[in-house]
Amino acid sequence: MCGIAGYYSKSYSDHTSQIKLMLKPIHSRGPDDSGVWLENGLVLGHQRLSIQDLSPAGHQPMISRCGRYVIVYNGEIYNYLEMKECLDHQGINWRGHSDTEVLLEYINQFGIGKLLADSRGMFAFALYDRLDKKLTLARDQMGIKPLYYGMSDYKFFFSSEIKSFNSGFDHGYSNGLELNLDALSCYFKFSYITGEKTIYQGIYRLGSGQMLEVDLGKDAISWEVITYWKNTNNTFPTIATNSFKDNVECLDVALNKSVLMQMRSDVPYGAFLSGGVDSSLIAALMVNNTSNIVKTFALGFGDERYDELGYAKEISKYLGTQHTEYIVTYDDAINVIPELPKMYDEPFADSSQIPTFLVSKLARNEVKVCLSGDGADELFGGYEKYLSYYKLLMMIERQPIIARRILSTLLRKAPDCSYVIRLLSRFTRFNNIDDKVSKLSMMLVANPFEGYLILDSFWHDTEHLITSKTGRLNASELLDKDTFDYGLQQFMMLHDQRHYLPNDILVKLDRATMHTSLEARVPFLDYHIVEFANSLPLSQKIHNGNSKHILKTVLSKYVPLELFDRPKMGFKLPIDGWLRYELRDWAEAYLDCQVLSSLGFINVDMVRRKWALHLSGAGEYGYWLWSVLMFVSWMDSQKR
Repeated sequence: MCGIAGYYSKSYSDHTSQIKLMLKPIHSRGPDDSGVWLENGLVLGHQRLSIQDLSPAGHQPMISRCGRYVIVYNGEIYNYLEMKECLDHQGINWRGHSDTEVLLEYINQFGIGKLLADSRGMFAFALYDRLDKKLTLARDQMGIKPLYYGMSDYKFFFSSEIKSFNSGFDHGYSNGLELNLDALSCYFKFSYITGEKTIYQGIYRLGSGQMLEVDLGKDAISWEVITYWKNTNNTFPTIATNSFKDNVECLDVALNKSVLMQMRSDVPYGAFLSGGVDSSLIAALMVNNTSNIVKTFALGFGDERYDELGYAKEISKYLGTQHTEYIVTYDDAINVIPELPKMYDEPFADSSQIPTFLVSKLARNEVKVCLSGDGADELFGGYEKYLSYYKLLMMIERQPIIARRILSTLLRKAPDCSYVIRLLSRFTRFNNIDDKVSKLSMMLVANPFEGYLILDSFWHDTEHLITSKTGRLNASELLDKDTFDYGLQQFMMLHDQRHYLPNDILVKLDRATMHTSLEARVPFLDYHIVEFANSLPLSQKIHNGNSKHILKTVLSKYVPLELFDRPKMGFKLPIDGWLRYELRDWAEAYLDCQVLSSLGFINVDMVRRKWALHLSGAGEYGYWLWSVLMFVSWMDSQKR
C-alpha cells in the first residue's frame, strides 16, 4: 500500500520542492521509501509501504524495461503471479518480484485496457506514456483505493488524498480552496460525500471502475473520464445458476481463491475479527488456506449492546487463531477525536471511524497487512434495512396516491405544531418523532427508490440546514436509473455498492489503516465475486427474512451454526450517551452559537434545537449532531 501524487505544469519551475510538499501529508501511507520522477513539466511522486518485494527493485516511480512507461501505483494486484506467467514466455529478465513490475510489463505487452480487465486487486495508479505523451489515472473496479484530481491555473494535479492539495501549492485560488456547498449538502444528508464532487470546488474524485486520460501533447490541458467496469446486474446476468447448492459451491471456491490470493505477502498478515458472519468467514478461510497460525484482532466497548467481543473470542477459539482484543474507553475516543480531521481530509461522520482506527492501530503492532470482511453486507443483503425499509416502502406504495398526497400535506405541517409532536411522542415508542414525521411526509409522494434515499439520510432537509442558496442537493440526483429494473431490494444493494460502500465504508477503512501504515485487504470485493453476487437470485441472499442466506451457508461448512447465527450488531459507537455525558463539554464548544454563526451558512437554531432535544433525552440525535461536530472540527483544522 502506498501514497501517490503528481502534477503537470509547463510553467512551474520549482518541481522538486513542490512534489515533496505534496507527499509530506501522505507520508503515513508509505513510510518505508519515497521517490520522485520528472520530465517536461510532469512530476510523479510516491510514498512506499513495502509489502511485495521489499528490495530496492520495488522502488517507485518505476520505469518499464523498454523505457516507454512510467508509473506510480498504490495498491496490490493479487493475481500478479498468474499475470506474470502470461509474460514469462516473452523472455523478460525480471529485476525483482513486485506486482508493480508485472503491471508495467503487462501494459507494455497487452495495453492498459487488458490490464484493467485482467487485474484482480485494489489499485489507484498514474501511468505516463512517454511516446504518446499521455497520462492515465485509473482506479480499481470497486473503488477500494482512492484517487483525486483537479486543474487550476494551467496545472493538472492528482493525489491519493486531498490533503496533498492543501500543501501550499499555488492552485490559482485567490483565497485558497473554496468549499463546494452542494457536496456539503450531500455530506449532511448521508454523513459522507459521494459522486465525483468533493468538499472543494475544482477537485474531483475518480469513480470506481474509471480511468481518466490526459493528453499532454497539446497546448490546452483537457481530460476524458472513461468507465471501464460497472457493477450492474445486466452486465453479468448468467454467472450464477438457479441451483442454490451449485451456487454455494461456486461461492465457496471463489472466496477461497480470493482469500488465498490476498494472503500473498512478504510481511506478516492477520485479520480483523468482530465475531460476525463476514469477518468470521474471512478468518475461517485464511485458516483453511495456510498451515501457519492466523492472527486475529477485535475491539469492543465493554458493553454487550455495542460489541461482539465474546462472539469473536469463541470464533477464534474454534478456529485456533492467535487472538488479540482491546476494550475502547472514553479516553481512547477523546484522544482520537483531534486526529480525525487529519485522517479524513473531507468532512466524514461515520462514528465507527474511531474503533476502525483503534483496531488498525492494535493490529499494526503485530502485522503489516490485515484482511477485512467489508463489502459482504452490500453484496449479500446483510443490512436489516434491506428488510425493514422494503416493507415500509412497499406498504406506502400500495396506498392510493390521492390519500398519500393529502396525508403528506398534513404531516408537513406537523413539525411546526409542537403539541402534535409531543402527543405522538407520548403515545408511541419511537424516538425522534419530528424527524420521522418529516421523512414520512416526503416518502408519501416519492417513488420507492427516492424513498430509500430519504429513509437512509440523516439531515434530509439540508435546504433548511444550509442557509446558502447553493448547497441544496436533491438526493434523487444520486439515483442510478439503470438499477431500477431489478426490484427495490436489489436496487438498495446496488445503490449502496456504488455510493455507501466506496465513499463511506472503504474511505473509513483506507484512512484509518493508512494513518497507522497498515494495509487492509477486502476479499469479498474481488470483482469476480461482486459479479457473481449481483447475478444471484434475490431469494438466495434474503431467504424467509434471513439475510446473507448463501453466505451463512458457506460459513456453516467451516464454523458451527450456533457460533454465528444471531442478529447483526455492526461496529457502532455509543455516541448518544457519550455526547450527553463524557463528550458533552467538547461538543458544546463546537455547537456554540457564535461558532456556528461564524461559518455563515449553517442554520444555528436548527442545530441548537436538536442539541437541546438530545441533552434533555427527548430524542436520540447523536448521529445528526456528530455530522455537525465533525464538520465544524474539520473546518477548525483547516485554519491551522
